[in-house]
Amino acid sequence: MEKSEVTTGAYTPYSTKISKEAKDIFQKATEDLVGVEYSPFAVACQIVGGTNFRFICNAKEVSPNAPTTVAMIEIYQPINDIPRISEISRC
Repeated sequence: MEKSEVTTGAYTPYSTKISKEAKDIFQKATEDLVGVEYSPFAVACQIVGGTNFRFICNAKEVSPNAPTTVAMIEIYQPINDIPRISEISRC
């Protein structure tokens, strides 16, 4: 999403076009997770004192024959700080 498309305080509609910036934020926030592989396929964002992201992801446990499920990962990107996961939930 381009920042010009974002209304302060409201989440954008979900988009399957995930920007490089959003992908980088997702990667940084999830790099230490173990046990499940998350692959984002849609994102929505909200501008606050920083940016909140909601990534809809395929989620697969790292074990043989594990099914793929869908999860939402909420990430907060503070201004001038590292992104952090706020919540992970199944959809």
